[in-house]
Amino acid sequence: MREWLRKARTDKGMTQLQLAKSIGISEGYYSYIESGDRQKNMDIAMVMKLARALDMSTQEIMEQEAVPA
Repeated sequence: MREWLRKARTDKGMTQLQLAKSIGISEGYYSYIESGDRQKNMDIAMVMKLARALDMSTQEIMEQEAVPA
């Protein structure tokens, strides 16, 4: 589970559907990303999309991804 991602999303007051739409993916796929079932090694394109949508730096996201779950 990517608790940091869930928290970043909810801190912005966004639902999974809203965030998924803002980055151009389905809600189901986003749910898998947040749960850690997809994008286990998040690619840079996804990092950049999430950074823009969540008003975070790519470095912040990469640091969060480096922390063991």
